[in-house]
Amino acid sequence: MSIVTQPKERLEPNVPNVFNVIKERSERMLNVANNLEIRSDETLNLGTNLWKEAKNLGKKVEEHRKQTIEPLRNVISNVNDKAKEISEPLKNVENVIKRKVETYQQTLNEAALMIDTFEPNVPNVRTSDAITYTKVQKRFKVIDKNLIPLHYLCVDEEKVELAIKAGLMIPGIEIYEEQKMIMRSR
Repeated sequence: MSIVTQPKERLEPNVPNVFNVIKERSERMLNVANNLEIRSDETLNLGTNLWKEAKNLGKKVEEHRKQTIEPLRNVISNVNDKAKEISEPLKNVENVIKRKVETYQQTLNEAALMIDTFEPNVPNVRTSDAITYTKVQKRFKVIDKNLIPLHYLCVDEEKVELAIKAGLMIPGIEIYEEQKMIMRSR
């Protein structure tokens, strides 16, 4: 908590003063620029000086912005690093369990094949916090590229999958179903 409070306390007195002063100056400069008619060397000089001052003030704003947010960037970076460090083992748990459930599913499918009643059906599992189930998805593999219409070539998988979802048959592509393990939390 003190990490978050410390930069906030430092910002409150500094940001309004610097940025408000520059903002007021920039508004006056914009008014002058809008009303300035460059018709002589003198007004050309005035315009050039105004442009240079605007450029310099822009640099000051950017410089102060960077100085102001640097402590916050460090805090954000540290929080992101810590969250990643904590999340990696959790992702590994998800992957390990998913692989083990898929292995179990494969074992059931192989057992069903051995007794000639192949009905790949893994029971759905519901707990109070999660569900495990299988979902049939349409997939494809290219059988003959020469038969595929040109607008599907350099096989654009997104276009092919959209066409399949729309119920279209595409010459040169075999559509088949594949089961995919889905795990969701509630």
